[in-house]
Amino acid sequence: MENQQVTQSQTPSGSKRGWLIAGVLILACCCLTVISAGAAGVFFTLSPSAVEISGLSAPSMNALVTAQDLNTLSAPIFIIKWELVGETPGEHRICREFTGVSESATPNVHLNCIYNAAPGSTFDGIIESFFQSGQLYADEQAVPSRLSIPYEHAIYVGTHPNAHVLIDLLVLKDGRLYWSSVTMMRPAGAEPIATYQEYYEGSVDVFLYEVIKLNMSKMP
Repeated sequence: MENQQVTQSQTPSGSKRGWLIAGVLILACCCLTVISAGAAGVFFTLSPSAVEISGLSAPSMNALVTAQDLNTLSAPIFIIKWELVGETPGEHRICREFTGVSESATPNVHLNCIYNAAPGSTFDGIIESFFQSGQLYADEQAVPSRLSIPYEHAIYVGTHPNAHVLIDLLVLKDGRLYWSSVTMMRPAGAEPIATYQEYYEGSVDVFLYEVIKLNMSKMP
């Protein structure tokens, strides 16, 4: 049986990670405008001066995966019937969220986002900002990557609010941060990293990177 209890304290926003921050990668304080959005959280957006110096065009929604793409890529991890449940277009970040069907009684969740990073942003700084904003949950920990990715990247594993194991892959390339994550069934009482290492290491990592490679191939 899978664990139906969330064992870690999560952010109040639950699973809407892709919609909490409109520009979490805009790290330079002089370029930030903070907009309060009530229960939806805090959104960050570039000031006009930052837009002028970013040097990057707005990412296209067409670069994100579709449900059809996921159904083709996810056979090795035994998730089928992906459905789009939400998407957020934007000038400096775009996201799509999907749910899929597996042996789990709880739907699997996949999140795919592309962000424009502010000039001068570092990968470590981006990761820190993700933790500070709640985009990465407090219990997530970095695990060694066995993927052959020629760009800065990291894999984080933790607990999703649906009680699944959450596996995140983040890749920084040419000023853009590509993010692919998926939730996987967790046996009752099992620790997230132990579950990942026993059941999902390798196959899920490859799936997440295939998503990001597809994102990169679709970028204009």
